[in-house]
Amino acid sequence: MPVSEETLERTQGYSIVRITESDAQGQPELKTYALWHESGGQLDEFADYIDAVRALNRLLFPLPGLPEETLHSMG
Repeated sequence: MPVSEETLERTQGYSIVRITESDAQGQPELKTYALWHESGGQLDEFADYIDAVRALNRLLFPLPGLPEETLHSMG
């Protein structure tokens, strides 16, 4: 199963990456979202983009994080 990764957001040294696993015909079968830090690699993986954003915002608190209200169209 081919796997592709696309960085969706970067802030404060953290990234949210969409991981897409495709079948033999190239059709997406599974999408997950990983939370990465530039110095330590992947921290966690989530089924939903908004869950990755919420986890990132918890890590960054009290620094400003990513807005959640505009993210419902991502995916």
